[in-house]
Amino acid sequence: LGVLTRMLWPEMGQWGGTYGLPLIWAFAVLAVCARRLPAARNVLVLAAVYWLLCAATNIDMGTSHRYALGPGLLLIAVAIGLASQEPFTAPWMRRSAVLVVVLSALQMLRSASLYLLRM
Repeated sequence: LGVLTRMLWPEMGQWGGTYGLPLIWAFAVLAVCARRLPAARNVLVLAAVYWLLCAATNIDMGTSHRYALGPGLLLIAVAIGLASQEPFTAPWMRRSAVLVVVLSALQMLRSASLYLLRM
């Protein structure tokens, strides 16, 4: 996902690399739960409003990613909480969370190893 970040914003780094996959998973979980659970709807609306306000008022590309992290981490935390509630969620939500954690860990190990090799 860091490659996608560089394609969309060539002047930016790879800040979306390990953040993107859990966020995509969180969107999927919250979208499914939003029909039945007000908490999922509320957190999606709050994050969207925050992101739109920041996008409309922030002109510094160097700090934009910092403003995106907070609501994204909130979405991920709420999705984890909802996915762990057995009667409310489908089994795919818990299973896919394991896959997302493993893939994110592999991305972080890759980034760390590339950093150490380039030193």
